[in-house]
Amino acid sequence: MSLKNMESLKELFHNLKLPPKLKENLKLYIRIRNHWNKILEGLTDKTYPLFIEKGVLFIGVSNNYLLQELNCRYLEILEKIKEILNQEEKNKIEGLKFVYHKTIKASPTKGAFKKAFSKEELKVLRETCKSLPDEELAQAFQRILRYL
Repeated sequence: MSLKNMESLKELFHNLKLPPKLKENLKLYIRIRNHWNKILEGLTDKTYPLFIEKGVLFIGVSNNYLLQELNCRYLEILEKIKEILNQEEKNKIEGLKFVYHKTIKASPTKGAFKKAFSKEELKVLRETCKSLPDEELAQAFQRILRYL
């Protein structure tokens, strides 16, 4: 993705009329996702941050054995997450919830962002993407939105 497209992406994100709490959670989610390799070294192909709801980060896990192991490492993982967050963000993640997610593989899956947007918000996002002046970027966003 070119620098111009990255700037357009940032601009789109800031111009979206999403509720402030949702924007906040998305920023937090993106920061956590970008540092996922550092947080769960060696387990990134078997785990994936799914979404944040009411201060709880939901983490999809590929099998029940790993789910039990991660539950035992709960405090260690929470501490690693808080290490990558700034002071203001640290208070926004109060806990973790590990859930079995059978479709987790080496990359994000279709259900990974399931609860990030309501149907109305998705509709607004789709309409906003259609009106982007950069046609290539608009098409790229529309492909992404198919997974939401």
